[in-house]
Amino acid sequence: MNSVADVWQVVLERLRAGGLAETAISTWFDEVEAVAIRDMTFYLCCPNDFKRGTIESLFLPNLKAALKEIFSADFDVKLLSAAERESRHCCKVSDEAAFCLIQRPYISKTLLTRRISPRGSP
Repeated sequence: MNSVADVWQVVLERLRAGGLAETAISTWFDEVEAVAIRDMTFYLCCPNDFKRGTIESLFLPNLKAALKEIFSADFDVKLLSAAERESRHCCKVSDEAAFCLIQRPYISKTLLTRRISPRGSP
């Protein structure tokens, strides 16, 4: 795993493992796209307002629990509309940083807000 999209796939796997039915996952999350991880927030984009509202009201605790299980840290989850996604300009964590987060879930929170260099690099 080495991208924000990979993190999203792991979150979906955790939802399945937690007992969420495949029909619920495909119904509510089929249009959702992982956008960014920044400042302990996982940004998702769902262009459908109805689905976004339903996810926020019914599934937000599940998403946060899956992220906590993956990273051993509390994350906030923000669902953006397509317009919000374009106007917010969320800074993506580099693929390298996402990979490091997956491989080393004990990484400190401060590392989530800056670029992570490979070991031995300046």
